[in-house]
Amino acid sequence: MQNILLISEGMLKENSELTDNLYGSYLLPAIRTSQEIYIQQVLGRCLYNKILDLVDSGEITEPENQNYKELLDDFIQPCLIERVLADLVPIVSAKITNIGTVHNKDEYVQNLSVADAEKLQQMHIVKYDFYVKQMQRYLLDNLQVFPELDQCTCDALRSNLDSAASSGLWLGGERNPYPFRRRNW
Repeated sequence: MQNILLISEGMLKENSELTDNLYGSYLLPAIRTSQEIYIQQVLGRCLYNKILDLVDSGEITEPENQNYKELLDDFIQPCLIERVLADLVPIVSAKITNIGTVHNKDEYVQNLSVADAEKLQQMHIVKYDFYVKQMQRYLLDNLQVFPELDQCTCDALRSNLDSAASSGLWLGGERNPYPFRRRNW
């Protein structure tokens, strides 16, 4: 399942400020890592694997999988685009080479300062958090449609439908708008 991507390089470029000449060698690992770390964390391993299986087999477009397709198109992909963009900011600004970590310069372009790059990265994280919040609410409203949310065994990564997306801490805030729907594990 490592090679199944939930967004394409083309979709990422079409829906962002990325230039067409940015190498796939930067994009593909960033997509894979972002979906494995951030999207799987929200969906849980069982629902995440179900989506990957449906995409891999092409069955995601079948009428009986309409809810999974909606989840993918309307919630997962917007989240993933923003998270990949946030993760790409430091990756494309510095390169690890035989002589160490270097910063490329061109005579016709000027690189962003570290502070400006961090602002850009934070902007995409804020957008990612917004889309994750929307996905969490959608999943909470549709728990009966996605049985995989409750099917995971105790040794699998469970879905995170309550806590903040870009922080490992949940302080009981806004991300738990439906406490009466909390699943008992």
